[in-house]
Amino acid sequence: SDAMIIADAKTQTIWPQVFYWYVGHFARFIPRGSFRIFLYNNTNQVEAVAFKTPILESSPDVQEIVVIAM
Repeated sequence: SDAMIIADAKTQTIWPQVFYWYVGHFARFIPRGSFRIFLYNNTNQVEAVAFKTPILESSPDVQEIVVIAM
């Protein structure tokens, strides 16, 4: 299943799936407010995604790009 979480409303039970943990491992490196600027998706190659981070008031001259390859 590609669901991140499976829930049983009757018993009010949830089961996080492998994909939930997979996303969580790299999502922690993407700051809140970032947005996707690039996505490479080819089943025969390495997949990658890039995010541009927001400009912080404490460092207005610094902006980072986060790249994740899977």
